[in-house]
Amino acid sequence: MNGIVSLELAYGMSTLPWADQRILLRDGLLAAKSITDNLPPELQLGNHADEATSLDEAGMHYVPPAWPNSQPAHDLRNVIKNQPARRRHLQYEIQKGNIYVSQLATRSYFVELYFDLRDVHLSEQQQQQDTNPIDGQSEEEKAAQDADEKEIHDFMSAERELIVQGLLTVLGSISQRNMEPNGGSLINKIRQVASTLLNDAPERKGPFAIKSEEALSQLINILVKLEKTGASNGTGLETTDPNQMTSQDEEEELRNWADLRDYQLRFAAHGGFGGSL
Repeated sequence: MNGIVSLELAYGMSTLPWADQRILLRDGLLAAKSITDNLPPELQLGNHADEATSLDEAGMHYVPPAWPNSQPAHDLRNVIKNQPARRRHLQYEIQKGNIYVSQLATRSYFVELYFDLRDVHLSEQQQQQDTNPIDGQSEEEKAAQDADEKEIHDFMSAERELIVQGLLTVLGSISQRNMEPNGGSLINKIRQVASTLLNDAPERKGPFAIKSEEALSQLINILVKLEKTGASNGTGLETTDPNQMTSQDEEEELRNWADLRDYQLRFAAHGGFGGSL
């Protein structure tokens, strides 16, 4: 990732021939995936599933900050203050969520950059053929380049399908208690990846991505609403302090979290998600 960013900032990817660009992007994607593939077992998805449900089973969640009385016992802020063991487990869950979503965003960056640069290459190639139809390459060279192009294109197309599946999986299982402490950062990453996948050109989308368009569209609508709620984005009129949520803000935010939970339950009921986070 650092190598590609440095090249882009210093010279621009266009300074490399397309054959080198696609190899660089493929190798960067493989390196990014290997980092998370080689994480300790404790940070891999699907581990400690029984422990991961303990806070949910206890009815723990975030209670709106303007609660009329003191925070109730089931509010996670009380857990964080008074129960060190549960606090560490909650931090562990949040860390796993951050790692997985950040990995999806990084993989999406490589895949979408590949397809964008490929479109540029195909356009330039077509213009070159129109102006100079004579190709100096031998048949063997052309066949080798075509085989390499097909291999990398198939890999990137398959990876894009895996990103769609991974995004729906994490959104089907990650809970409010893991998402909310990360504020707008985590929600923004998820929304950006989902928006990119949904708004891509039709020829880039595989069967699973096409099948999941409605799910992605509903997800984006919910996440946009969540981004707009919160202390700094509230629309209530009961206070002039922009950092203080009003009762209207809290009700709106709770409705949006409820919409996300309903989204998760509906798709889980249809077998749309797998795994646990």
